[in-house]
Amino acid sequence: MFVTGTDGALYHKCWNGSSWGPSLTGYEGLGGVITAFRQASRRVPRAWVAMAPSAQAAAAAV
Repeated sequence: MFVTGTDGALYHKCWNGSSWGPSLTGYEGLGGVITAFRQASRRVPRAWVAMAPSAQAAAAAV
């Protein structure tokens, strides 16, 4: 997941299948300053195809 911080910088967080990185609450700073926003497409992980709808909702809420 990519987010823009209150300082305008770009930050990153990832899910490795069992935990969030770099930590549950931390984000990795990628540096720079966001000057323009683009719309991104959403790609559904292949594993979600086999997940029950309730599990998909729980995973999406994280």
